[in-house]
Amino acid sequence: MKTAIKWERDLSSYFLVSFITVIGSNLVSNVPFVMMMLPIAKMDGELWLLLATASTFAGNLTLIGSVANLIVAGVAERYGINLSFFEYLKVGVPLTFITVAIGTLMLYYF
Repeated sequence: MKTAIKWERDLSSYFLVSFITVIGSNLVSNVPFVMMMLPIAKMDGELWLLLATASTFAGNLTLIGSVANLIVAGVAERYGINLSFFEYLKVGVPLTFITVAIGTLMLYYF
């Protein structure tokens, strides 16, 4: 017996999807996670936008979350600036959750 998932358009559901997307995108990488979420995202156009927003910002969470982060760290090292994984987390974690929260709120209210 198949159980249908019902998408509730309330703020807590938006934040839950965003949070799951940030965590999932960092556990298995953005592209595979988004591919896994396609069946769920097809339920509603808002989910596509939420998934796109949260998975994009999720790349900022860790140093290895995005190739761009690694490039910047490599260039910084040439200038004598050592950017460790944990040093990056000090900025990456708050930055990611603030931008995801703002994006989620904007998608919900606008």
